[in-house]
Amino acid sequence: MANLPRMIRTLNISASYLEYGDGVEDLIVNWKKSSRRLGKSRFFVLLDLSGNNISGEIPASLGNLKALKQLNISHNRISGHIPLSLGNLESIESLDVSHNEISGSIPQSLVQLHELGTLDVSNNMLTGKIPSGWQMDTMNELGFQNNSGLCGIPINIKCSEDIPSSEGRVKEEEDLSRMFWEGTWIGVDLRSAKVCELGLLNYKAKHVFYPSEKKKFRCHYDYYWASVFEVEYTDHSGHPHIAFAEAPNEALLPDCRPTFNGAWLAKDKFKRVTCSRTGSVTELDLNNVATPPGDSDPVSISSEILTPIFHIRSLELLDISYNYFEGEIPGDGFGNLTKLLYLGMWMNKFNGSIPNQLFQLTNLRYLDMSLNHLEGKLGPELGSFRKLTTLRVSNNRFQGPIPAQLFELESLQYLDLSGNKLEGVLSPEVGNLTKLRYFSLLNNSFSGGIPSSIANLTKLETLDLSRNSLSLEIPTFIGRLTNLASLLLSSNQLTGPIPPSMQNLSKLENLLLDDNMLAGEIPTWLFKIRTLNVLYIGWKGSNLIWNNTTKVDPKCSLQVMSMPSCGISGQIPEWISSQKELGELDLSGNKLEGRFPHWLAEMNNIDSIFLSGNNLSGQIPPRLFISSSLAVLDLSRNNFSGELPENIGNATKISYLLVSENNFSGLIPKSISNLKRLSVLDLSRNKFSGDNLPVLNKFSGSLPFKDDFYLDLSNNDLSGKIPTNFPKGTEILYLGGNKFSGSLPLNLTKLVNLRVLDLHNSIITGNLQDILFKFPTSLEILILRNTSLNGFIPNNISMCSSLRILDLSRNNLTGSIPRQMANLPIMNMSTSPKPIYSSTGDLVEDWLQDLIVNWKKSSQRLGNPRLFVLLDLSSNNISGKIPTSLGNLKALKQLNISHNKISGNIPVSLGNLVGIESLDVSDNELSGSIPQSLNQLGNLTVLDVSDNMLTGKIPRGGQMDTMNELRYFQNNSGLCGMQIKIECPEDIPSSEGRVEEEEDLSWIFWEGTWIGFPIGFFSTILIMSYLLNFIHFSKFGKNSY
Repeated sequence: MANLPRMIRTLNISASYLEYGDGVEDLIVNWKKSSRRLGKSRFFVLLDLSGNNISGEIPASLGNLKALKQLNISHNRISGHIPLSLGNLESIESLDVSHNEISGSIPQSLVQLHELGTLDVSNNMLTGKIPSGWQMDTMNELGFQNNSGLCGIPINIKCSEDIPSSEGRVKEEEDLSRMFWEGTWIGVDLRSAKVCELGLLNYKAKHVFYPSEKKKFRCHYDYYWASVFEVEYTDHSGHPHIAFAEAPNEALLPDCRPTFNGAWLAKDKFKRVTCSRTGSVTELDLNNVATPPGDSDPVSISSEILTPIFHIRSLELLDISYNYFEGEIPGDGFGNLTKLLYLGMWMNKFNGSIPNQLFQLTNLRYLDMSLNHLEGKLGPELGSFRKLTTLRVSNNRFQGPIPAQLFELESLQYLDLSGNKLEGVLSPEVGNLTKLRYFSLLNNSFSGGIPSSIANLTKLETLDLSRNSLSLEIPTFIGRLTNLASLLLSSNQLTGPIPPSMQNLSKLENLLLDDNMLAGEIPTWLFKIRTLNVLYIGWKGSNLIWNNTTKVDPKCSLQVMSMPSCGISGQIPEWISSQKELGELDLSGNKLEGRFPHWLAEMNNIDSIFLSGNNLSGQIPPRLFISSSLAVLDLSRNNFSGELPENIGNATKISYLLVSENNFSGLIPKSISNLKRLSVLDLSRNKFSGDNLPVLNKFSGSLPFKDDFYLDLSNNDLSGKIPTNFPKGTEILYLGGNKFSGSLPLNLTKLVNLRVLDLHNSIITGNLQDILFKFPTSLEILILRNTSLNGFIPNNISMCSSLRILDLSRNNLTGSIPRQMANLPIMNMSTSPKPIYSSTGDLVEDWLQDLIVNWKKSSQRLGNPRLFVLLDLSSNNISGKIPTSLGNLKALKQLNISHNKISGNIPVSLGNLVGIESLDVSDNELSGSIPQSLNQLGNLTVLDVSDNMLTGKIPRGGQMDTMNELRYFQNNSGLCGMQIKIECPEDIPSSEGRVEEEEDLSWIFWEGTWIGFPIGFFSTILIMSYLLNFIHFSKFGKNSY
């Protein structure tokens, strides 16, 4: 294995695509104990042999795999010792040998693995002291559990040799793991050339040596200034300390080299400092020196710590990336470094705008400020960077148009402005950047068409304009960019056909045109581009059509083929079987018919299959689950039938399994419990039956590969007690629409990450007040509709601090609505609540859309539950009054308390529900009038107050004028108003008023008569006189001729 030429790279798309990073991020691997998408797969070298039956010993030659970032041989039958040679895996970040039969001790050589963030040796037979120092002191204790013979700092078990004698305890050496890394600089003159001999101190040093301990040194501490000197620093508590720091042994005279370990500088740390021949510091690489080890949350550090660096005026390269510095960019300091050619500061927390002093660095060739919190507009000052070849300001908060001066930087080869809020029409001046090889405007708000001047960028290898609002057709000049390897135009509003000129892109590897409004026939010449590896077309808004009669003779070797919603009909095209390297196939949302083809089940390299939303039928071939690669299978919304194959558990790499809305029946296969990598399981809306759920049998405790878990078994014929065993990381549980019964399992309330729980139409015994407060505070959606719940809503309901959707309708609840309900934090937010976060991406977000609630008088699926805040207490036996405090729930979109026994008035405070769209208080015992304050509810579309004892005039104004559904006001004998076409008494004139009105009209009539008669009489006389004279003169005129 160690002789493999360059190790096994986990790639599912071309290297050139990943080189620039932002397009394909869907590669799913088991990375650091969880299945994740690798955003930049080209930087990962992984070897995963876990979950097999491998035996024997770990070969020492594995230590030669120095490029490995992850080695996972867990869950096998490997025995013997952990070889010392694993200490040579200098790049390793994750090492997992858990769940084997390994004995002996953990070798001290692992201390040398400075990049190691995750180590798991649990569930073996290891003994002895866990090595200490460097990264080993940062390892999680769970990675050592179930090894009865281990001891050491990480597991808080002292080893026998470390227990002090009774004569007195020796003062323990202080742990510097909490020390700020700036402490290593205090007392060091960075302006001196001596720093080049010294290198940089290792901020992760674990021991401090006090002045009283000088005797430990063979030579006086100031014998060689660059080897041992005092360091003053302040710990987190503000206490000052003095310690000694040392250079590496190689820098000392042989007789002066200490024999003990301490704040010793590793040899490779010299790489962080480069000096000129004259001894001046020219390069300082501080990338990732302040980031905590392992998976710890990063600690923000003030940018003031950078002050000493700004005295090193000889610097030509400075990289302070990935350190989470916060505050504004210190412009005065950077302005001193006028010789800088390279400045990297990505992945920090810098905020504010780009300081003007930075534009004084006119020698810069490389500037990377991406992944910060910078904001404001990109100013014309960018034009001062005339020598710049690389500019990256992606993933900030810049807004406005691109300044014209940026297009004057004619040396630019790499321009990345993605992930901001830039807008406007893309300027034709972009065509001035003729040296560009990479150009990305991904995820901004640009509009208009693609300018024709882009045709001048003939050196372009990657053009990424995805996720904007670009319109018009894809221009034909795209075909002139013959060096393009990646053309990424996804998620815009582009129209028209795919231009034939794209046939000229002979180097094209990645083509992303999905989520547009393209129309016309999908050209088959796409599959004759020999270099094409990744193809995304179709999806939302697409009007593209696939000609099923056209014969396809592909010349490409696709790794990803995504053609959802492309009008493909008939059977799954068999020519796809020629794509031997295919890893992902997405034909969802088409019109496919027939059975699941056997040739597709036999494609061993494919790891993701999406066929949802078609008309496929028949049974799933068992051959599919023999695959050693299959990780994602989505067959939902088809007509598949029969039972799931019993061998489904053989496909042990499956992490996503979705077969909802089919006609599957029978028992859930027992072997499904072997799928220990599952993170999403959706078997909903089928006909599965039985009272024993093997899928849950082996999920007690935490999942070995995945921290989060999503389960949907809703709307089947499952019965028995409510399931009890769920993974600790479970986040979403849909169990409603079955025949489950019994008390709510105590285990359910211990799921600390649970966000969604749906048990509708179950039969739950017990009282609500006894179980509600036990739910974890993470719970956001709770559906207990029609579950026969008894009891009342407790006053401490506000402890459910994350609730945004609560449905307790159609139960047997009594008591009153507690006023404390208004203290639910999410529901009383005046602004829209944050969306539900999903670590598994769009696939789960689409799945969440299946949540069914009573929305606006009917049971509906919520298209996007992240946007809804609902409270439904309808159809219970709740009494008392509506608490005025409910008006504080400003984020509510629906409030339904209908079909109860609530009395009293409708509170005026409900006019404060500024987000409400549906308000239903019908079928209660409410009296009084409808408050005028409801006309302030600008989003209200449904108001139902029927079947109460309300009286008075229905308010006018705002949305109230649109509430004209008679049935929503019926059976309130005292209501009146325009909406129900019943005049209110105050709108009907009295009898005295009528007499006066008639007298006024009569007087007006006679006045008009007496005034109008003489005027009309004399007007008539005058007109007649005029006409007679006119006739007379007309006759006279004729006679005169």
